[in-house]
Amino acid sequence: MPYPEATRGEQVPCYCGMPGEDDPHWVSTRTRSRHRRIMGRDDATNDGDTEDDQNPNYFEAQDNYEHEEEGHMDIDVMEDDAFGQGLDHDYDDREMGYRSESERSETPSSTGSWLNVPTPPPSPPSTPPPGSDDEEQPSEDEDGFAHITAEDYREYERWYAEDDMLELDEMVAETLTEEEIASIKMASIRLFGHISQRAYERIRYSFKQNVRLMSVYRIHKRLAKLSGINPVTVDCCMNVCQAFTGDYADDQACSYCQHPRLDLNGKPYKVFEYLPTTPRFQGYYNNPDMIKAMRYRHDYVREPGKIDDYIDGTLYSDLQDTEIVVDGVGLGVNFLNRRRDIAYMVLLDGVEIFDQAADGKTSTCWPIMAQNLNLSASQRAKLRNLIPLGVIPGPNQPKDFDSFLEPFVEEALEQARGVETYDVTTGRKFTLRAHPIIFSGDMQAIQHITQMKGPKGKCPCRECEIGGIYHICRRTYYSPLTNPIDKPDAIPDD
Repeated sequence: MPYPEATRGEQVPCYCGMPGEDDPHWVSTRTRSRHRRIMGRDDATNDGDTEDDQNPNYFEAQDNYEHEEEGHMDIDVMEDDAFGQGLDHDYDDREMGYRSESERSETPSSTGSWLNVPTPPPSPPSTPPPGSDDEEQPSEDEDGFAHITAEDYREYERWYAEDDMLELDEMVAETLTEEEIASIKMASIRLFGHISQRAYERIRYSFKQNVRLMSVYRIHKRLAKLSGINPVTVDCCMNVCQAFTGDYADDQACSYCQHPRLDLNGKPYKVFEYLPTTPRFQGYYNNPDMIKAMRYRHDYVREPGKIDDYIDGTLYSDLQDTEIVVDGVGLGVNFLNRRRDIAYMVLLDGVEIFDQAADGKTSTCWPIMAQNLNLSASQRAKLRNLIPLGVIPGPNQPKDFDSFLEPFVEEALEQARGVETYDVTTGRKFTLRAHPIIFSGDMQAIQHITQMKGPKGKCPCRECEIGGIYHICRRTYYSPLTNPIDKPDAIPDD
């Protein structure tokens, strides 16, 4: 506008030239605008195109407007009193959120009556409203967790939940809190960032005023409920001789060392935890990218005379021509003939926890993992695609290794029969079958699976018939590259 504006309650000079008024005289901005329209000096009326110039009753309407305006000023003063500002004209009402004269419409419809003037808006909030330009927008993380929402976790709840419908309804109805979402993100950072539990607790305590994080125990319980992957806890011998499964399920003492199973409080001295694979295999079919990657096995094209992967072997071909039999009952379906069937390999190893234990004995634990053989060779061995099954505790070697694998065997039989699974790409359910077709590991671990003596036996190899020679001083067998001088006929030439 061509003339300066004033805030509410201030007076401005008017050069309208009205009879009986000094030039200039001090009036409100609204009165000044009215005077200029009456004297024909308003810029909006100089063009001669406005409705006011063409109206013959223009000045009569302005006289009526003048009487209304006097009433308006009284109301204006009363409103100032109501807001506690009195008649202090130097106070700037814009600090209270009121609109100035420049923000009010000056169209004829807005000046016809004081009742047409909109009610002043309330005071602005202390912080910018959501969606404002000044609000800092979240940036994408390097780890890809910036856009995970409560809806994403509820989707996981839907497919990983237990079969109990009441439990399913309860889980779907739940909403993750901000504390739970932040804690799950932090748990992922802790896992892949190799942060110790002590360091995590320090972070949790140091930033408790700004970020509320759950304890490690609560996070594990919550994740188990969301994913449906609950460890199967199995009692085992204090000396790791056996697990109390199968034929030992009802025993109250170890069959080898006679150590009691439970302490005086009725709790097991030691336990072994097995992580089921079925919920994880079902979870693969909730991920379209994983579904596409797992087509490798089914889409693989064999070339005669060429071996690049296990699929090229004759054992795999023979397996595909073999019917699945569980507990002596044929299922009428062959192994790995369907696109969604999963082949996986079980890996075992004996790991020395310390170079040398305090008592001079070897301290060993036995991790058990699996590889998804439906993935390509370049992907199946990556850390994110490995499937941990459990860790047999040490420090001793198990005397009955099979007893620790009993939960795995029971689950493998269930997977051979078929498990109902939902495919997110088709929106339909199908029967998922998974088969462990390869067992691999070092000689120390494989000896327990094959029930052989191992590298110190007289026939140590599981593939050939090589024989060993007894070493009197070491009291063990070994396989030399050639016959000893004192025993030239120890190893037959043929």
